[in-house]
Amino acid sequence: MSDGSLDLDPEGLRQVAFDVDTVAHRLGAVESPADENPPAPIVAWLDELPRLAGELHQFADVIRTVAGSVSVTEGEIWARFARSGDG
Repeated sequence: MSDGSLDLDPEGLRQVAFDVDTVAHRLGAVESPADENPPAPIVAWLDELPRLAGELHQFADVIRTVAGSVSVTEGEIWARFARSGDG
């Protein structure tokens, strides 16, 4: 069971962002079959993939920003801890 806490591991977050970007690249690379005439719902879905890929790239950027903030905050906490031990 979870205790409700959230462990924000900067390297783990960066890996998640990389994985999200990988999915976005793959979605953005999907093309409609040239030799077939797919049904309209599939064409509509395929037409949405570039937009979805773009949104996933933006989401990955947010995750990287959070990872950077966590790293800075963690560094500040350790710096304060070290300073408090000096007194």
